[in-house]
Order: sequence, then C-alpha cells, then structure tokens
Amino acid sequence: MFLAVMLAISIFLIVFLCFAIEKIVRYADTMFCKLDRYREYFALLNQWLLLKQNNLSISDYLIEKGYTKVAIYGMGSIGVRLCEDLRNTKVHIERTIDREANTIYHPLGVLKPNIGLADLEVDAVIITVNAVDVGELKSYMTDKKIPLLKLTCCAS
Repeated sequence: MFLAVMLAISIFLIVFLCFAIEKIVRYADTMFCKLDRYREYFALLNQWLLLKQNNLSISDYLIEKGYTKVAIYGMGSIGVRLCEDLRNTKVHIERTIDREANTIYHPLGVLKPNIGLADLEVDAVIITVNAVDVGELKSYMTDKKIPLLKLTCCAS
C-alpha cells in the first residue's frame, strides 16, 4: 500500500514537472523572440541615429530615388518615429497602414492592409515591421508595381 501511494505521488510529481518545464520552455522561447526583436530595433535605431549625426536622412534617400509620396506599413514604434522623421520634409505620407488599425491612433488615420493597400497612388510603401508576408501585402495592392521598401538595419 505504501509503495503504491509513493508510486502515485512520484508519477504525479513527474507529470507536474513535465508540464511546468514545458511552460517554462515556451516562456523562454517567447522571451528570446522578444529579445531578438529588440536587438533588431536597437540596431536599426542606432544606424538611424548615425545617419542623423552624419547629416544624412531617410527623406534625402527617398527623394534621391524619386519617392516623394509614400505609404507606411507598420505603425508601431518604428512606424511612428518614421512619420515624425518625415514630417516637414518633401516626402509626403499619403497613408498609414497596420494590421491592428482598430487599436492604433495616429493623426493621419491608420487603415487595415486590405483597405489601405488597395488603390494606392504612391511612389513606394515603406515597411517598418520585421515579420511581414510581402506576398500577402502585394495581394491587396491594385498596382503591384509600387516598390515595397523594408526599413531594416544592414550593419549592427
């Protein structure tokens, strides 16, 4: 009887520990993904600041390439910073777009991709998010020739 109780308690503890370890591993995976994302943000913002310190700007690059009317896809922290950076430049933001448009406020308004990418009349769409399916974005676009520019950091 004593052995049966000890065996039952041991099995319970093993099962409990397995569930606890699985939960810890899932949590750690989530944290590592967030850490990678924040490292990418840091590298991007660091490069952006280096450009500023060298009197270079994203707007100068866009104008040089002939992109004076743009849409911004991704209105998280980076998208908002980009809007602010392009304000009072010769680059005009025609539209801001985000999957979570219902939960985001921005003075220009934020549209969902299926609405915001349709019938665009811009020179380029600037993508400010890392995890994006470009094929899906293109499927919403009436004019598929509009370039998609991904705002990323090439050097760390």
